[in-house]
Amino acid sequence: MNLEFSKLSGLMSCFILMLTFCIFASNKLTSTNDDLLSAAESGNVKEVSRQLVYGAYVNAKNNDDATPLHFVALSGHKDVAELLISKGADVNAKEKYGGTPLYFAAVMGRKDVAELLIAKGAKVDILNIAALWGDKDIAELLIAKGADVNAMEKVRIQKIQTNLAVRKEQELWQRAQSSQDAKTMQTYLDKYPNGSHAAAMQDRLAAIAARQEQQLWQQAQAGGNAQTVQAYLDKYSSGSHVAAAQEKLAALRNAEANGQKAETTIRDCPGCPELAVIPAGSYDMGETDSTHRVTLKSFALGKTEVTQGQWKAIMGNNPSNFTSCGDNCPVEQVSWNDAQAFIQKLNAKTGKQYRLPSEAEWEYACHAGGRQVYCGSDNLDSVAWHDGNSGNSTHPVAGKQANAFGLYDMSGNVWEWVEDSQHADYNGAPDDGSAWQGDGTNRVLRGGSWIVSPRVGSEVNRNWNGPGASYYNLGFRLARILP
Repeated sequence: MNLEFSKLSGLMSCFILMLTFCIFASNKLTSTNDDLLSAAESGNVKEVSRQLVYGAYVNAKNNDDATPLHFVALSGHKDVAELLISKGADVNAKEKYGGTPLYFAAVMGRKDVAELLIAKGAKVDILNIAALWGDKDIAELLIAKGADVNAMEKVRIQKIQTNLAVRKEQELWQRAQSSQDAKTMQTYLDKYPNGSHAAAMQDRLAAIAARQEQQLWQQAQAGGNAQTVQAYLDKYSSGSHVAAAQEKLAALRNAEANGQKAETTIRDCPGCPELAVIPAGSYDMGETDSTHRVTLKSFALGKTEVTQGQWKAIMGNNPSNFTSCGDNCPVEQVSWNDAQAFIQKLNAKTGKQYRLPSEAEWEYACHAGGRQVYCGSDNLDSVAWHDGNSGNSTHPVAGKQANAFGLYDMSGNVWEWVEDSQHADYNGAPDDGSAWQGDGTNRVLRGGSWIVSPRVGSEVNRNWNGPGASYYNLGFRLARILP
């Protein structure tokens, strides 16, 4: 009796062990199949190959009966499709609603995958799908491979293609409207000279041209030098302000001839930053919907950001990350506190009153009498190093176009510390251009840098950080009290 029980017990143990193994293997296979479906959907050919080696079923299905080949047809990864087909994938498999891989490829416009499926035996019976989605290339492919086509189908395809052309024109028009970019608007007119929105686009371009002329004229007025006035006349020889510009130019040249030209730049020592004298004036500070009027006295401002060479001359070290850029590149990895230490030593050396500019002074100098998108231009690339052209590095100062006050890199290259504490808005801000102090927890940065998206280079953009923060995109520009 004990022997029989022992045998029975042994048999039961074997059975349980086999059952456990089968359940584990089944679960493992299910998991492997799920991983295959996921890898096929993402187009990871190495992972698909690995899951097949692990035993995944090439025609495994999800809850909607879609196979890995269905997912590949949707995502358009031809190399994965080739691998699956070579391992026995069913090119005519149908998912829950009857769709085949070719159906999915046609819906998504995956022509190269569709060609592969047809070459491997997929049934060509879905011309209406190509027509429905307006994909001419797919439709032509299916017709060439034997899809049934009749007069009604041709009419439908023609209608879809016409609607597609209308939609494309509308999309380009909408892009031109939203971007406010003259080049995009001109692209629309070049492509659709007689389009539905051609007249409106011409009006918008004319308005932009008038605004740009006005901005250049404002710069010429604010600049106070013959060069900016001549720049206006060169560009707008028949402009709205030609007579006034010619009169101003004549007066400036007469003053220069009589030795009455005022000093416009300052340099207090051989290694000191060169400063531009910024004229007194008023402007509306901030965004369009939250501006406040500020009136400033004349002050001096660095024509460039403080360079690595200037920092080394005063401080005897170089904290910059981009030291290989050279002495003429902006110093970076300096905090607000570091800038204050530099200013203290420079003041002791020169006997002058250097400081960081206030935020109001910085923005006024950026505008330079105009109101352009960036500091000196509506064209970002002409005035700034940013993430679209910097090559992930700072660049030597004054390598781009200056604004009307003769200031370089006010947009881009490195963010610039200003004196002010950070506030949420301008409610209560000084109206005399002085720095707006607060608790000092954060200090304001302006101008964008080499690592940010172009729009951040806009003169109205603000950033802030703790006064001890020092990163490889943070630098500064000096201001100085006159005289």
